[in-house]
Amino acid sequence: NKTSLVFALLFTFLGFSEIFGQSPYIDNTPAGTETFIVPAGVTSITVSVWGAGGGGGGSDTNNSGGSGGGGGGATTRVIAVTPGDTFTYTVGTGGTGGLANATLAGNGGNSTFINVGLSINLLGNGGTGGARNQGAAGTGGTASGGTINSTGQNGTIGNGSGQVGGNSGAVVGIFGPGGAATNNSNGNSGTIPGGGGGGAERGGGSRNGGAGANGQIYITYTCPAMTANAGADQTLIACATTATLTGTAIPAGMTGTWTVVTGPGTITSPNSATTGITNLVLGTNTTFRWTISNGNCGSISDTILITTVFGG
Repeated sequence: NKTSLVFALLFTFLGFSEIFGQSPYIDNTPAGTETFIVPAGVTSITVSVWGAGGGGGGSDTNNSGGSGGGGGGATTRVIAVTPGDTFTYTVGTGGTGGLANATLAGNGGNSTFINVGLSINLLGNGGTGGARNQGAAGTGGTASGGTINSTGQNGTIGNGSGQVGGNSGAVVGIFGPGGAATNNSNGNSGTIPGGGGGGAERGGGSRNGGAGANGQIYITYTCPAMTANAGADQTLIACATTATLTGTAIPAGMTGTWTVVTGPGTITSPNSATTGITNLVLGTNTTFRWTISNGNCGSISDTILITTVFGG
């Protein structure tokens, strides 16, 4: 689940729109090495990283619950940046729940956030998996590279119940709870970010442990204000089928795009604030949209209506 949300205020006044606010960028879906590019106008980001939770242990013996997996470690820091700086990151995969006849559940994967040039290397280690049938509990993952580094909690050793997974490390007021204890059931999964899986307990039949939760990358930053103005609506002179659009100037590091919303027409230079339009049809109105975009800070747009009229 990768999300870039803009908590923003949006104003529409005299035909133009303005937006500003703070954007959390959240990724808790493992997909190999990915990138985060700092948007225009952003000079500081707060980055938090959680490793994944270990899986919970299984159970194939009555009243002998599996042990909980360890929670992932967490780290956070504020980083001074320049627009366009590129960071690479990975999201750790949650450890698989232990099968009833497997000695150990899977370990949680590590999550990272790196920029070598800026000497940034945030690491949230995954928790380890719990053992079956009252074996050793998983241990919480450690963390490094941040101004705050929080170790995940250990899981709990199974007893007559499949026992709880460890919570992930807590930073910026966020942690992932471990899977809850259970009886005569498969183990409960941990919660993102990085909660350890709960152990299973056999009350009849074999039971598998709960999965550890994926890790997470969580980035907050304050976005600059963006304004989009497509210009005042136009009624063309009789029989005219061409016109000129003039939108808000494109701020440095951002992009602008003209598009046709409804009606006929061809945009000569769609990525220029000022562009000609052709192939309008007499008697048929066309609406165009001017959009300013700033990467992970989102976009803002405004529309203009062009009215064509017959002669005579």
